[in-house]
Amino acid sequence: MNATDGTATETRNLSVAHAAPNSSRLTLEDEGGDVVYGTNGTVAWVYDEANDTARVYPLNGSASNATDHPARNGTAWNSTDAGNDTHPANLSTYLEENVSATVVGSETVRGAETTVVRLEPENESREGTTTLWVDDDDRVHRLRTTRGENVTTVEFRDQHFNASIHESTFRPPTDAAVTVAVNERYDSFDAAQAGTDVELRSLDGDYEFVEAATVTRGGATVTTQQYTETGTNATVALAATADSLPYDAENGTSVTVDGADATYVERDEGGAVLWTEDGLTRGVAADVSREELVELAEDVRS
Repeated sequence: MNATDGTATETRNLSVAHAAPNSSRLTLEDEGGDVVYGTNGTVAWVYDEANDTARVYPLNGSASNATDHPARNGTAWNSTDAGNDTHPANLSTYLEENVSATVVGSETVRGAETTVVRLEPENESREGTTTLWVDDDDRVHRLRTTRGENVTTVEFRDQHFNASIHESTFRPPTDAAVTVAVNERYDSFDAAQAGTDVELRSLDGDYEFVEAATVTRGGATVTTQQYTETGTNATVALAATADSLPYDAENGTSVTVDGADATYVERDEGGAVLWTEDGLTRGVAADVSREELVELAEDVRS
């Protein structure tokens, strides 16, 4: 795959495997270690070769079958029942109704004679075009999307159809360190509080509760809440945990929040203020200045 934005170009190699009804695997090759994404329909997982770790996400909302390593319990890894009877709309019908196709020529791609087809959206509000190089067997040999100066070209090589793929292809490596990630979402503060033993704090005043989530990864549980400011839709996140928060507090700046020691950590978007209180680690994160963030933290702490 080759991608350019007019000033820089990046090329990456990917490999993809798929087996009916819902097992897939994508490998992003990298000199520092491949990253592999996979699913067997019951769980999804990401494997980082550099760290030899795999993170597993149950797809049906239950971690009961995914908490054991696959070498000890094969149930979750072998199941092909996604627990979901819904299916996406037919792709051919969607394309026919929303995209116009024009044959713009022919070209030989790595020895294969192909027809070049340009796809353009019928909706004028949608930008960009897609060009396909397709042979007489309807196999795509090249795909290119163009949106302004952003161009992505995908070359399809070594394609094998109706191949026999062993089910282990769609599991994380059995000798990797596996972490099961469990996510629970809540649409009210009371529901979030009922779902955790950690005492939560709220952000009142001009801020409105949006949602909350409790995430467990590798034995560490963090509850986060999202609030928006009335009139601006600015987002503020609150976090609380009996473990630790995923911020680089060691490289932070000491600040004071309501008379207590705290740490400000700069992020790509805004920052976060962290402090420890009654054995819990709390945090406030938002895309605002350090001074504004400290004020928000004081509102939460007081």
